Amino acid sequence: MYVYVVKKIRLIFCFQCKQFPCENTGFDEHLYKRFIVINKRMQEIGIEEYYQEVKDIPRY
Repeated sequence: MYVYVVKKIRLIFCFQCKQFPCENTGFDEHLYKRFIVINKRMQEIGIEEYYQEVKDIPRY
């Protein structure tokens, strides 16, 4: 659902939406919490700075 909403209102990241954070993600509880933390961090410091912060951290 959230991908449709993001495409419909032409956003790249959910934190750019006026309705962020919403619960229309379809994620389970664990993934939803991580998703919110990541988006809030990007909102705080910006997308480029967030990338620099996490680019060398293994994802898996």
